[in-house]
Amino acid sequence: MKHKGLTQEKLAKAVGLQRTSMTNIEGGRQPLAVDVFVQLASVLGCEPAELLPIRGGSIVGRAKAKIDSLEPAKREWVSQIMNPNASLTPSS
Repeated sequence: MKHKGLTQEKLAKAVGLQRTSMTNIEGGRQPLAVDVFVQLASVLGCEPAELLPIRGGSIVGRAKAKIDSLEPAKREWVSQIMNPNASLTPSS
């Protein structure tokens, strides 16, 4: 939040919550509805998956590491699939 210049209050207001709710969500004391979770990611300018911590790093970080470990041809294919603007013609 800090890197976006948002306070808990501003972030909460952006998704229709009270600041105390945001505090409780961050502290794990209040459940978070999926639609609000998606709104939070949007306000923060990231994908929802980037907000999900897992052991050993974020889901996105682990996925990138897995992609980076692929052989070059497979890595290129995955990059083309993930990039909607990429041409899907096979390289020779």
